[in-house]
Amino acid sequence: MKKLLAYILLWMAVSASAQSNEGKEFWLSFMEHVDSRANTMAVMITSRFDTKGVVSMPGINWSVGFNVAANQVTIIRVPTEAENIGSEAIQNLGIQVQSELPISVYMHQHSNLRSDASIVLPINVLGKEYFTMNYNGFSNMGRFYPSEFVIVATADDTEVNIKPNSQTISGRRAGSTYSILMQRGQTYQVQAYQREDFTGSYITSSKPVAVYSGNAWTEIPAGCPNWDNLLEIMPPVETWGKQYISVPSKLSYEKIRILASENGTKVNITGTNTNTISIDRGQAYEFNVSEPVYISSEKPVMVAKLFPGRTCSSNNANGDPAMLVLNSIEQTRDSVVMFNSSLQNIEENFISIIMLTEDASNVELDGKKLTDYGTIIPVPGNQKYSYITVRVQAGTHNIFSAGCGVIAYAFGFGNAESYAYGGGASYKSINQNPIIDGGCAGEEISFLGGEDTIRFRYKWEFENGETSTYANYSRRFPDTGSFNIKLELFDRCLNDTSYFEQDIIISRRKLLEISPDTELCFGKNLSLVANDVEDVKYSWTGPNGHTSNEQIFVADSVDATYTGSYAVIGNYFGCESFPSSTNVIVYPLPEVDLVEKYIFCNRDSLLTLNAGEFFAYQWSDGQTSAIHTFEKAQPIALLVEDTNGCINGKSIDILTACAPFVLFPNTIKIGDPGLNGQFAPIVEDVLAGSILIYDRWGNLMFESDEIKPVWDGKFNGQECTPGVYTYLYSFVGLDEKAEPKSFQKTGSVLLLK
Repeated sequence: MKKLLAYILLWMAVSASAQSNEGKEFWLSFMEHVDSRANTMAVMITSRFDTKGVVSMPGINWSVGFNVAANQVTIIRVPTEAENIGSEAIQNLGIQVQSELPISVYMHQHSNLRSDASIVLPINVLGKEYFTMNYNGFSNMGRFYPSEFVIVATADDTEVNIKPNSQTISGRRAGSTYSILMQRGQTYQVQAYQREDFTGSYITSSKPVAVYSGNAWTEIPAGCPNWDNLLEIMPPVETWGKQYISVPSKLSYEKIRILASENGTKVNITGTNTNTISIDRGQAYEFNVSEPVYISSEKPVMVAKLFPGRTCSSNNANGDPAMLVLNSIEQTRDSVVMFNSSLQNIEENFISIIMLTEDASNVELDGKKLTDYGTIIPVPGNQKYSYITVRVQAGTHNIFSAGCGVIAYAFGFGNAESYAYGGGASYKSINQNPIIDGGCAGEEISFLGGEDTIRFRYKWEFENGETSTYANYSRRFPDTGSFNIKLELFDRCLNDTSYFEQDIIISRRKLLEISPDTELCFGKNLSLVANDVEDVKYSWTGPNGHTSNEQIFVADSVDATYTGSYAVIGNYFGCESFPSSTNVIVYPLPEVDLVEKYIFCNRDSLLTLNAGEFFAYQWSDGQTSAIHTFEKAQPIALLVEDTNGCINGKSIDILTACAPFVLFPNTIKIGDPGLNGQFAPIVEDVLAGSILIYDRWGNLMFESDEIKPVWDGKFNGQECTPGVYTYLYSFVGLDEKAEPKSFQKTGSVLLLK
């Protein structure tokens, strides 16, 4: 029974990690640092369980395994090559973290009193729509340190659209959208021009990506003589909220930036007083704050806290610029694992915890009541919430709430150093309509609200007046058509009601129309078309993992792996069609059994080539038969077509090249005025030659560098003694490959008088 209970508790803990910063697969990447290629990049891993995993960079073939004990931390340093350098180039610098049980992952980049850190979100939290938060670029001694962000692809064939909010280093204009195609593990860093601020840059993608944003080096505020890099993961827009609380750190003040996702976003900022502002999509409003503030908006916003340099805000030498993206109080969690870093001379570590005032007695930090750590302070702008900031030791810390959950932040300061990141929050898609788009007539359709029935109350209202207060409810629609569905969602913790409405489509499905069976040749382009009603989403599956989500399945330059059966399903607002299928055969190209170069000697014979058995032939000189005879050197090309209609070709060089021929006489007669009086060879196709002639005692009697040497039997003008003389003839001619080759010929000649 105890073992079963342990398994149940483990399952509950693992399930609770969904849509949080805990997970089993993560992707991250480090941006360019002020000390480029000279900084330390660390991945910090902690967990509530004993577990193990791997940190890897597939793009550079690097990996290392890790083990982490429960409530401890393991630090993995990644290679120097992991840092993204430059702007607007796809690189293979994604870092993947995988584990057997849920873990929390953080990243820290530091060098020479210049550091910042960030939480890393698991892939199930990542989204397809982002805005970036940054700060102004900085220049020092003629060098510019840019505002920047980096995108990490988590899946192959991810189309990413980027709309920078200021000019980029390469000259892309502010507000101009461009697209790139990324593969799994690839990264794409974008840097702003000189001192521009990238805040509000807009990124969308066809598949989930991770986005990290900040600055290579900057001062906060302008003119404050302290500088640091900024690093923070960007939350997907769908996880943004409408209520935020910022609480003070040990600094005398911080800066707050509020970024809107929609035009005409009205925001109330309430501290001692209330300030109301209105901002448009992609715009940020910045202000200084030294007290707790409650921020509420009519539409989703992102809120970031910026720590100023220590000269301008700290009561000692500790502190430096850092950036912290705040989490909406709509994203509370009941169980949180935080990590405080001691890297790069961090001396003071803190955790800030925000909760409902009525829940304060139900929250524990490292097994102790929060009241044991000090006074819990109500938020003046909204006393429904309270907070506490606790100084802690470096390492892992566990927060548990038996009530409505908490929001938590970890931060720390050292001599000219600081870091900050959030982690005590959920990352639910709170800005999406939870009502489904549609389904199939006659089938049971599920309307899913969620599993948290303690915090949330549900009320479904259907087109016929039927209602339900179950979180998850199923019903059938007997007929096709459009039906209006409403959901009223009450959040007990926030005392807030959200209203959702959707016209769902109920349909009946049939087979799609699809391209007929197709035969094509290797290297051709394949195009299969499916036809259905408008707004259908298509899903193709084919052999060897070939897939597509487009209406037209397209493949360029196909090979044998595309041979097989293809099926396509149409999804019309949740109602899938029956699969339609078609077959594709990819034929190999005919292979011409001829080599690319032929050599023959036309003084001996002609050259005849046989192309083999095919359906049709076309030589470049007009001949159309399989056999072709050549009398001279020439380049020639051949196309052949097989019975499948596939065409292939061969280009051939035909060269004339004869082997060298050399013939020497074996007797000469001194003084004979005819040919018998000379020792001269008959040579053909010799490119160069030389001869040496010796008497029988080895004395050199004659030498020549002529191709056709002539010896008259004399030495220094005097007739040589009759007898036998030997010769060595060295010469150069073409071999069977028409390439120059050295030869030698030796023999003897009888000298008569």
